[in-house]
Amino acid sequence: MHVVTSDQGNHSVSFPLNPGVFHDDLDIRFFDQYKYSGIRRILCIHRLHKLYRSRLKAKIKEVSPDVVICSQKQLMHDVYKAMAGNNTTDKCQYLCS
Repeated sequence: MHVVTSDQGNHSVSFPLNPGVFHDDLDIRFFDQYKYSGIRRILCIHRLHKLYRSRLKAKIKEVSPDVVICSQKQLMHDVYKAMAGNNTTDKCQYLCS
């Protein structure tokens, strides 16, 4: 089992994980968008989502998951786009909680 986070960075996971669970962080830093306002924030959000899709697509290709679960509704579109055209995920199921 793999757990992929987007903003964990250097912070430890807030709960213990079983040794059989692999944790990977994409280091996207979505919170950086709040340093800006107006058009700069919109451009930053666009850049961060593009980076998220790129890194997630690489991770999906590497792991070749059977199931992908997204816990943030606003990222579901990015998950769908990251999975699109990825031959390793033709059999993969995904859902958003």
